[in-house]
Amino acid sequence: MDSNHNPIQDAAAVFAAIAEARDHAASPIIMETGLPVSQIRVLYKLHYERDVNMGQLAQHLDIGLPTTSYHVDRMVEAGLVERRESKTDRRSKVISLTPKGQAMINRFLQRPQDQMVSWLVQDGARRCGDAPTRSQCTG
Repeated sequence: MDSNHNPIQDAAAVFAAIAEARDHAASPIIMETGLPVSQIRVLYKLHYERDVNMGQLAQHLDIGLPTTSYHVDRMVEAGLVERRESKTDRRSKVISLTPKGQAMINRFLQRPQDQMVSWLVQDGARRCGDAPTRSQCTG
């Protein structure tokens, strides 16, 4: 094994490439909607984990509760999400997608996956050139 090979750095590079590809594939919709990336991330989170509380959203976005509350307020005003009492704790509020918010995230999810894969392959070729192994490829 190559002493310079670091599997953690390789994995981090792959995750970074995937995140970049996701943003690249979604950028036309982001530009069309005018939503900040943080609000797009809220849509994804609520699509996959329905009924999330503010603390969970703040942790997911890696931002404070006041900033999370600001984003949620804007999304409530836009009709993308709703805030309601938790069924298990009346003191807690949960956030969920409205039909309008679900329709918006569905537009993201309908982007052809082969576009993302194609972009990843092209980006990998651009970054790695003729390097015979991934560990010789620099990000």
